[in-house]
Amino acid sequence: MNNNQKATKRALLTSVMALVMCVVMLVGTTFAWFTDTASTAVNKIQAGNLNVALEMWTGEKWVDAENQTLNFLQRQSDDSVKQEANILWEPGCTYELPKLRVINKGNLAIKYTIEITGINGDAKLNDAIDWTIDGITLDNTFTSLAVGANSEFTIKGHMQETAGNEYQGLSINGIGITVFATQDAVEYDSHDNQYDKDAGTAHYTLAEFNALTEIPEDVKVVYLNIGDVSLKDSSVTVGNKSMADVYTSVTGDYYVGQKLDDGRVVSSVWNADRKIYLANTNKAGITLYVSGSVNENNDYGLNNNGSGPFPNSLNFVIPDASNIVFTEDFRVNGFFRCGFSWNDNTNLGGGVAGHKIQSVLFDHSTFNGIWIQNGGFNTNSVTLDGCTFNAYENKKFANDSNPLWFCNTGSCDITVKNCSFTASRPIKLAEQSAYGTELTVINNTFDMSGANSANTEGEPKNDAIMLCVIGNGTLGNVVISGNKIENGNALMAFYNPVGFTMASGATFKVSDNTLGDGVKLGVVWKSATEFTPGFVTAN
Repeated sequence: MNNNQKATKRALLTSVMALVMCVVMLVGTTFAWFTDTASTAVNKIQAGNLNVALEMWTGEKWVDAENQTLNFLQRQSDDSVKQEANILWEPGCTYELPKLRVINKGNLAIKYTIEITGINGDAKLNDAIDWTIDGITLDNTFTSLAVGANSEFTIKGHMQETAGNEYQGLSINGIGITVFATQDAVEYDSHDNQYDKDAGTAHYTLAEFNALTEIPEDVKVVYLNIGDVSLKDSSVTVGNKSMADVYTSVTGDYYVGQKLDDGRVVSSVWNADRKIYLANTNKAGITLYVSGSVNENNDYGLNNNGSGPFPNSLNFVIPDASNIVFTEDFRVNGFFRCGFSWNDNTNLGGGVAGHKIQSVLFDHSTFNGIWIQNGGFNTNSVTLDGCTFNAYENKKFANDSNPLWFCNTGSCDITVKNCSFTASRPIKLAEQSAYGTELTVINNTFDMSGANSANTEGEPKNDAIMLCVIGNGTLGNVVISGNKIENGNALMAFYNPVGFTMASGATFKVSDNTLGDGVKLGVVWKSATEFTPGFVTAN
């Protein structure tokens, strides 16, 4: 091999190893994704960098606006203007937010769009408010921003003069601004400047997304607005079998994780004795950001008691390698169930196998209702972070008014953190079939003063957390820490005997929780009798 051939080989190898992909966090839970481009030299490939910031003007200087909740400006008696946390809206009034600016700090041109997110208070009030940015109606129009440039703007909200009495007493206490950004099609390759015009990110309505037969190859992040869907009469599916993975069976001496010649990957053992495995089509996954609301489901209990129609679900049929993020603009109104995967019998000769996605995150979502579910947890982990659970009583079965009640979670790890609960019943995170499930409940607030028509004298149920795995269920590591509970019976309630065991080597740690007046650390379920199992370490 001559020197020129060696140099060429080294350059090609360097090129392959130098390609990178980057995700940049903008505001709150919003991300910008890009498939990067490169400028070449003889011996170097330099990947482009997408770096976007959002800043807020304080009246004196620009400051980082990331993760801040913006309050509206209100004129004071001395004619000055300052941010107020509590604004009274009335027909015809107009309030504005502090001046903002988007800065392109990277070395790639971007295009961005701005959305109203993170409404704190009564979301219904937002229906009567018209939002503008520098006097132009706020929509999903993209604005281009060159490298090093910035764009200043002011957002105003105007309450419609025609707003009726149904909006009286409602309030919006704060608001968030989300910037969605992706690369702009201005950098040129050897042909033109259109090669990256759709790089990385896509926005869809539910109808648009479900009409896809395949997720576009270069799309890695999808922002999906499902609208205001009703679960009253039927379930609602997100995605379809065409875009999702499909299982086939293979027989022989294989191992899980093995990649087959046709690109499929052996995903699990289906019948060990017969050496039958499931092979996955191994499609590229996406991160799916979900906004919108789920409404009008029929109230039922954990086991679908009653004569029907049974409660319906929001179901996902997407590639297995995907992650789902329910955003701060996602709301549950009423009874909620959710399916994170789907049962596949397409190529299995009459057999059925459930698909499994990677993770599910509810990121500052709002529950004006309850989430009670038996099974359907085909994912590695479910996390609720910063969610708000407003008081809600199951209209059909008042005893089943738990904000969260998960049964048959399998091996799915569950984390509840930074959430706020106003409730009359505890959260139940693992019941019946739990196989080493790890539970993390940290830094939440529980107001257990909610009323419930099924209350029974002498049988208090207003505990924050109930641990009720039964049968042969096992728990992995459990952490309950940094929580605050008021107006309740206890932080934790247990059956006695507890009915479950800890997995080998697993620990159950309780620490640094704040208990209000009369609130006990642990009790026997449906009583005020203090009790904590021996495997619990509390300090």
